[in-house]
Amino acid sequence: MYSVILIGTTHPIQLGESSLDLFKKVLREQCQSHRVEGVAEEIKNGDATVALALAAELQPPIPHLYADPDIKERMEHGMPSNIADIILGLQNEYAARFPEIRCWPRNASSENLPQEVWNEYLKRSNDADRMREQIWLNKIISFDKWPLLFICGADHFIEFSKLLKQNGVRVVEVNKDWSA
Repeated sequence: MYSVILIGTTHPIQLGESSLDLFKKVLREQCQSHRVEGVAEEIKNGDATVALALAAELQPPIPHLYADPDIKERMEHGMPSNIADIILGLQNEYAARFPEIRCWPRNASSENLPQEVWNEYLKRSNDADRMREQIWLNKIISFDKWPLLFICGADHFIEFSKLLKQNGVRVVEVNKDWSA
């Protein structure tokens, strides 16, 4: 049976910008206690992450996978390349009716955007996240290293865990939002 040890956190922690030693220790303990055969994570391909370094340091070293789709993969799946694409699309579609969105708020919310625009922003963002998570699932199944340690952003933890379970993967939910 496929098994994923799932940890949610932030990109600065994944990149070792904060809590480097403590996060590496947590990952190492999870790898050892679950006899992990591979590590995958939701982060830009090529980023030097704590998990990537750990995978190479373990004895024997274990394979690492960048699971997030790159720009080409996003285009192939009809996904926005980033949140800015979603915002630009909304501005193009709604600015005639809501001119105030031409200057997009720094922290968009239902309080500073028209409700119709806010609802569409949430829908498009959530749709893009679910598409990304499906790609992660497809990539880790192809990666075929079990048990697998998977690190993702905390905001993906619940939905990705559900997706894994719906597809017959046993999930060990270590921490929804790990921080030092």
